Amino acid sequence: YHANIAYDLVLGSENWFLWGTAIIGGFLLLYLLFRIGYLNYIVFKSEKELLTFDDGNKYVILYTDKPYGVASFQLLKKYIIWQEEMSLLSEEEKKAILWHEISHIQQKDTWIKITLDALQSIWVFNPAFYFLRNELDRLNEFIADEFAVQKTGSKKFYANILVSMKRYQKHLALAQALQKSMLRERIELLLHQPKPKKYAKNTLMAQLLMVTALYTLTAFYSIPYVDSQLEKAAFYETLSKASENSGQYVFCKKCKS
Repeated sequence: YHANIAYDLVLGSENWFLWGTAIIGGFLLLYLLFRIGYLNYIVFKSEKELLTFDDGNKYVILYTDKPYGVASFQLLKKYIIWQEEMSLLSEEEKKAILWHEISHIQQKDTWIKITLDALQSIWVFNPAFYFLRNELDRLNEFIADEFAVQKTGSKKFYANILVSMKRYQKHLALAQALQKSMLRERIELLLHQPKPKKYAKNTLMAQLLMVTALYTLTAFYSIPYVDSQLEKAAFYETLSKASENSGQYVFCKKCKS
């Protein structure tokens, strides 16, 4: 047996790490519940108007007393947060914004975000999780933009709306909002992307399958290595305790395995 500083540090802080992870995960779950509760609070405090839109579905329009920005979410009903500043827009511009928010509702973005935020309490230290969540957020915005363009019929018209909305939008947890960092990327994608082809959905599905396969293969090859390191750490712990109790440094490996 030879003392190993790295193993001693890991084994000595194991309980602290487990407790720290549990506390952080619990805090994230409580924060998620708080945000869900806050959305219900917004519903309770806002003035409401029932809107039957062009798609035939009914949505509850919320007029808030705080500048949350235009956003949408779905709990028991489908909600769209609206602001007084939107009255300055034309009817066509208002419809384009509503189509964007309706797309988020149709994509079940609220429930996706709730699921991802719940998983964050488990994968809080997994960098791949944050990468995938960010990519899903970007993809949802692009899909909503494309949906609004299809309904309005003009990319330039919709891009101009995004620019004009920049000064109104603010972030609202769990609800979709216009993010400043994505604005340029979204507008460039709208104005410069080629016309969607019939096989575009198949291409997207193929890309998602490739990403899934990549992460599956990564897990397939990394998990055995992690298991091997855990076995070594467990065996080292056994030797460390035996050495501490007996004062010896040489043991029968077969007896200790």
